[in-house]
Amino acid sequence: MCAGAGHASNLSCQYDNSNNATVAPPVPYANVPDLGQGNTPLVPIPKFGHANVSPAFFKMESANPTGSHKDRMATVGVAHARAIGKSTVIAASSGNAGVAIAAFSAAAGLQCEVAVTPACSPLYRSLIKRHGASVVECSTSLARWKYVQDRCLDDSFYSLTNYALPAVGSPPIAIEGYKAIALELTKDLFASEISEIFVPVARGDLLWGLYLGYKHLLDHQVIKSIPALVAVEPFPRLSQVVNGADYRANFQGTTRQLSTSGSTVTWQAVEAVRLSRGRVEVVADEEALVARNELAFAGISLELCAAAAYQAYKRARHKQVSAASVIIATAHGSRDALTT
Repeated sequence: MCAGAGHASNLSCQYDNSNNATVAPPVPYANVPDLGQGNTPLVPIPKFGHANVSPAFFKMESANPTGSHKDRMATVGVAHARAIGKSTVIAASSGNAGVAIAAFSAAAGLQCEVAVTPACSPLYRSLIKRHGASVVECSTSLARWKYVQDRCLDDSFYSLTNYALPAVGSPPIAIEGYKAIALELTKDLFASEISEIFVPVARGDLLWGLYLGYKHLLDHQVIKSIPALVAVEPFPRLSQVVNGADYRANFQGTTRQLSTSGSTVTWQAVEAVRLSRGRVEVVADEEALVARNELAFAGISLELCAAAAYQAYKRARHKQVSAASVIIATAHGSRDALTT
């Protein structure tokens, strides 16, 4: 119905009452490939001489087995592909997703293909191939999606990343894997209310999964309110949409924040910001590089888009009184070590 009207929106998983009775946000599969993903640590954010600021933490998703938050999506998505009898998992990726999907496909005994652009670094290509996956180079980001779309005409293939235009995001079952972050943060910070969570954003899978996790906790009266989700992007895309632009438009821009690059916006990202009463922050590469270096001198290594989220937090910290802030540290700085 939505597609017929010219709109694009991801689906949302619904669970029966027996599964939905648990306090923990439900997930589609109990038996998933397990490489030790999840339960990532919280690390206090250095105050750098600013004593009178509210508590703030990095949620270190770099501690996942392949080094990024994408492991949470990959394990659930691969479990689904295996359950429905697919033999090959395919993805269009700038890096982190490709590595995660390759690793978890290998753990599940499935084949894997990852479509990349020339911008994908040798480091990522090597890590993907190391898990036995094939790397296919396409000329542009959108060309990757066309390649994945064509491959999925073969019923043995299953895509764990978006390939549609207008973009909708990754499969909803895979996105369910991100909900656990909300529960982990609630447990770890049980004595503190979380005011804002800063999230690097491209298509908004992580952002939407976080919202879904918190919505479940709110419905079960585990929390009193959903933290404001602050989407952090490298150039104006989602920020244009929340100010009235059509989310189906193509938003051109260049960035060295490769994990959050791309010219498309999804409706799920718009809804996560709106429903959480959040906002969008644009952090250009120059600011992100300064923030990354500041953290590196304190011993904290983050990929550039995660450093951008830290920079967005710095802009907002004067507004905080007592509630905590959290930055989702999506991946380790070594992931974009070739970015100057």
